[in-house]
Amino acid sequence: MKKHIIIPLLILGISCSNSNKKNDTKSIKYNVLSSIIDKFGQAQIPPPFPGENINFTSQQLDSIRNQKQKIALYPIFIKSNENIDIKYKKDDLFNQLLQNLKNIEDSLKIEPSKIRTKIQHDLSILDTIKNKTNKHYISYNYDKLISLSPIVFNKNYNKAIVLVGVKIGYLNSGSSIVFLEKKNGTWRIVYSKEFEVS
Repeated sequence: MKKHIIIPLLILGISCSNSNKKNDTKSIKYNVLSSIIDKFGQAQIPPPFPGENINFTSQQLDSIRNQKQKIALYPIFIKSNENIDIKYKKDDLFNQLLQNLKNIEDSLKIEPSKIRTKIQHDLSILDTIKNKTNKHYISYNYDKLISLSPIVFNKNYNKAIVLVGVKIGYLNSGSSIVFLEKKNGTWRIVYSKEFEVS
């Protein structure tokens, strides 16, 4: 009789442990996404008119960057097939993670309500059908579109890399590789490099 009770309890315990691990990993991913949106969701600094040179004060720059943005998020992580020849000289572990980027797949459907940013941007999921049928859909409806590759973590879940795509309008986009590290309980971008612009 005791064996019949103990075995289901063991199975239940293992099942709960696996469920908790998945929830922890999901929570970590959303913490990373929040840091990414904080950086790449900032308002663009307007370019000067041709022939003019504008010197903004740091207070003016902060005022521009801290404006609330209407941001579309691509609904899923996009698997990367890019060959990225960028190295981070300060920590070779990041370079090892970069090698794994092509092998990572993630079926997580992004939920904007789970992203916590410093500025309360208006985050929503991109309507991919409308976007395909209208090349100006982003510029007419949003300040920008952000898309992401799956996030690659080290085994301790305190370092990560991700590709970030930002589209502001038709023929106005770029992609960056981003290296993040968790320091004092907060995910911070330690290095980012744009590698593609259109």
